[in-house]
Amino acid sequence: MKYFLSYRFDERQGVVWRGSRPVNITRKAAGVLRCLVERAGTTVSQDTILSCVWPDAHVQPDNIKVLVRELRRALEDHSQAPVLIRNDPGRGYAFIAPVSDVPLTSAADRDGARPSVFVNHRDDMQKLTDALAGASQCRLVVVEGERGIGKTALCDAFLQYARSISSVHVGYGQCFKHAGRPEPYSPIHDALDHLARQLPSTVPALLGRHAPGWLAQRPYHTAETMASAEGATPDAWRAIRELSEVLEALGSDATTVMVLEDLHWGDMETIEVLRHLVRRHAPLRTMIIATVTPFESTVATAALQSLTSELSPAGRCVAIRLAPLTQEHVRTYLSERFQSDSMNRFARTLHRLTGGNPLALVSATEALVDADYFVLEAAGWRSRHSPRTLESSLPERIWDILFWRFDHLDPEDRVLLETAAAIGAEFAPADVASAAGFGSAAGIARRLEVLHTRGFIARKGVARRGAGADDPGYRFLHPLHAEMLGNRAPAFQQLRVAERRGRASAKVDRVG
Repeated sequence: MKYFLSYRFDERQGVVWRGSRPVNITRKAAGVLRCLVERAGTTVSQDTILSCVWPDAHVQPDNIKVLVRELRRALEDHSQAPVLIRNDPGRGYAFIAPVSDVPLTSAADRDGARPSVFVNHRDDMQKLTDALAGASQCRLVVVEGERGIGKTALCDAFLQYARSISSVHVGYGQCFKHAGRPEPYSPIHDALDHLARQLPSTVPALLGRHAPGWLAQRPYHTAETMASAEGATPDAWRAIRELSEVLEALGSDATTVMVLEDLHWGDMETIEVLRHLVRRHAPLRTMIIATVTPFESTVATAALQSLTSELSPAGRCVAIRLAPLTQEHVRTYLSERFQSDSMNRFARTLHRLTGGNPLALVSATEALVDADYFVLEAAGWRSRHSPRTLESSLPERIWDILFWRFDHLDPEDRVLLETAAAIGAEFAPADVASAAGFGSAAGIARRLEVLHTRGFIARKGVARRGAGADDPGYRFLHPLHAEMLGNRAPAFQQLRVAERRGRASAKVDRVG
């Protein structure tokens, strides 16, 4: 038996426990965990993991990524601020938590000190619990927000609540970004697999009885179900009917909750199934939570937005839109993270640097701890820097974290902000349009306003030469954002912007 944080891992059985409750992971995920825990503290190459988990088979290294994601999700770890599994790009993975052969006496204390930014979701949790209470039919909840805004954290907290209710079954599925067309029904298949692992004597039998088309593609055939699944495939209408019958059967004694994450990368077949399930009047007793990043330009994103608009007026769909953290939320997080108010003076600085993005906030805070900017002493936590000097001497890791948010923008929006950064920390739409060489000032203003609502920039009245003092404009949340974007823009783009700005400035001088 191995012990780490608040978990214990039975290596021979491949079972992880947290307290008295088992953690749901697949056999292959347990194999990856075993391989990493046995080599804790060192980076384990992909080849080593492959030879440990698949000793007699040739599989693609991408399978490791999928299983590491499963472990992180099950063990509540985060790739941007890991406390269990760290990814060393190009080298492999390392298990970084302390591991012991005996129970860790301070495990509960350490686990309680793990960072949490679940400080602004009380109303959102209430919406989810209300939807669960009213799920006599099929209800859809769409959770929208930027990357790192807390969609997964909200779903995890709700699933923890749902699992505490004996009359609730929970299934989880996730979509991944694909170069080509995504596999039909992929997240629903994942959720059914998750349900089958929890209810091995119930779900496969129900699929065999009501949904042979779905069962035909699953790995848990039994002698009893093999015959019914033979040759069956879930075409669109058959898939809807079969899945509806399975959910209705499950709903005879419990409510089914299915979380489908990152559905903006999903397939149209899944979204069409959701449309028909939610519109059915059968007693399905099912709640489906779909998370989506609404600014991903995919067909699935547009289809989900259309579906939300279609179903919301009838009360069959609830949309939850997650906003960035406020400065007060950041202050609350720092108080919880450091167990005192001593570090609250950094709330404004960290809020401006991270734009209130929870994942960026946690990652930046932990990077400052790792770099000994924030240190724990006998009297408690203290900082080696004031907020002002901290901003002028940030470690390199912080720059990478801050740039992560901008790096995931749509390419056109990224170029737009890089152009604005060449102007300065404050800028007006007309100046950006002139420097960019594309689009009208009105069109640029509309795009900048969207970026404002997404938490990347702020509104500010900007006075320009030849314009009134009330000329509308914007500013970066922190001057370092402008510096970072300007420095990391391609050199040819910087030269082109400088040339256009020079021509525009000369034209204004001639008119003056």
